Amino acid sequence: MITTLKTRIAPTPSGYLHLGNCFSFILTALVAKLRKGRLLLRIDDIDKARYRPEYAEDIFRTLDFLGIAWDEGPEDMHSFQEYWSQHARIDLYETALEALWQKERLYACTCSRREWEKRGEAARTLPCCLSSALDKDKTGYSWRVLTDERKVKLFSAGNGELSTALPDEMHQMILRRT
Repeated sequence: MITTLKTRIAPTPSGYLHLGNCFSFILTALVAKLRKGRLLLRIDDIDKARYRPEYAEDIFRTLDFLGIAWDEGPEDMHSFQEYWSQHARIDLYETALEALWQKERLYACTCSRREWEKRGEAARTLPCCLSSALDKDKTGYSWRVLTDERKVKLFSAGNGELSTALPDEMHQMILRRT
């Protein structure tokens, strides 16, 4: 099955963009173009404490200045705020997280980043919190995705199913913090 590449630019409007952002945007857009793929703009605005509208506006100005066009995502500040803000899509995320929880693909974890890193490879292959059956509705936990296989299946509405190997540091990644 031949699938079309779909990649994304996902800046966080918690500060003005810098040269590193620009380099990343250009590189991502170039990969999409060379692979005849699609480019999505997803503005990661979930951190409302640090979000500022002027930072989001800076994203649009910078992409315009760099001449980068995207195929999917907000066209401007209005469409971003109205349809594409992560806050406008929270129900979709909640539904997906609940489905993963019901399929036992998520688990609650109390480990700090330092504790997790100290355990090294053992944390990825045998998570310490996996057997504790922590209540997912309590606060102070991270929800980690169970990646007990070396290959994971990724799904996309437009591209179907894709199996891929995750880098070691992505195993048991956090999908949510409470």
